[in-house]
Amino acid sequence: MSLGGGKKFNLPEEFLFSKGFLVDDYSLMMSPSIAESESDMRDVFFGMMAANSAQSAIQDNLAKTLYLGPFRMPPERKYASRGASPKEVGSMGESTITMLANESVQSRSRPHIDQITKWLKTLGLGQSVDIGRIGSSDLFKVEVTLEDSKKFPLADLGYGVSQVLPVLTQCSFAPKGSTLLFEQPELHVHPKAARNLADVFIDTARNKDSHICLETHSPDLINGLFQKIKNGDIHCEDVAIYRVSRSEGETKFDTIEIDEHGDNDGTWRKELMPS
Repeated sequence: MSLGGGKKFNLPEEFLFSKGFLVDDYSLMMSPSIAESESDMRDVFFGMMAANSAQSAIQDNLAKTLYLGPFRMPPERKYASRGASPKEVGSMGESTITMLANESVQSRSRPHIDQITKWLKTLGLGQSVDIGRIGSSDLFKVEVTLEDSKKFPLADLGYGVSQVLPVLTQCSFAPKGSTLLFEQPELHVHPKAARNLADVFIDTARNKDSHICLETHSPDLINGLFQKIKNGDIHCEDVAIYRVSRSEGETKFDTIEIDEHGDNDGTWRKELMPS
């Protein structure tokens, strides 16, 4: 599943070259075996410029590609400060609390924590999240306030809150133009929360100009996206859903067609909701 517009890399026309090779040593341009004419030399020169430009574009985009896997850290009653300033939550969400704690103690404003609080309300999982230092130590505690205004440590809540918190944190802290990869972001949350995760991802794709790729087994999350398309919150052309199957030793990707009304052929349900 993919949300957000595709990225295009455009090179100037003069970067196109006719030779079927690239070189990474500028001294080779002077070698008679390669540069037998000014035309050949020009081809090699622009070939290297094209390769360098493409390499730079790839490096820039890889630096903005953030991954969160399906196995995330369990909740704890206290968290040690890592003494660092991570820019992403990590593949298991191990840096989530450090990122939130840093904002809590280093900044008067808390834009990311405020955004995460908003999303927790959207998911129906809480009214607010608070990160506080334990005494004068370098340890922190995480508490979530529920709808009845009662506050509980993260470790005393349902497992889903601790597992979705890295997802929300990654989305909030992601830099502009990033690509976010999530495996089963809906793990351990109830169906309504899984459905409303569609709002989180649409907000992120729109406000961060991000491309979001999800691997999911949740019909609720998929239906949530269909409903958002139907409501006009996102255009069908900005969403791509693929059904992945294995047959005769090959992995196949089949596109699930979606129209502007959020309608589809429904064949994907056979895989996720067998009768």
